[in-house]
Amino acid sequence: MSIPESAKGYRRYSESDIAWFEIIKYFRAMEMPIREMQQFLKIVDQMKELEKTLEKIDHKIDLFKNIEASEKTKKSCRESLQDFV
Repeated sequence: MSIPESAKGYRRYSESDIAWFEIIKYFRAMEMPIREMQQFLKIVDQMKELEKTLEKIDHKIDLFKNIEASEKTKKSCRESLQDFV
């Protein structure tokens, strides 16, 4: 984790940085080895990537559902127009 420094050399911690520090403090209190902490953080990162992928898939599913509904509407309109011809 890299925390950016200000021009004066002070570090600026975000709320998520502070939350991570609290998690690490908790793990340290449980005497969790650093290697296990690293594995945990890696799994959290993997979960975030999977969530992003799932969001993309959900978006594509919605897109295809909209296309399908549009095609059904077009077909229905064509059939209705043919009844008048």
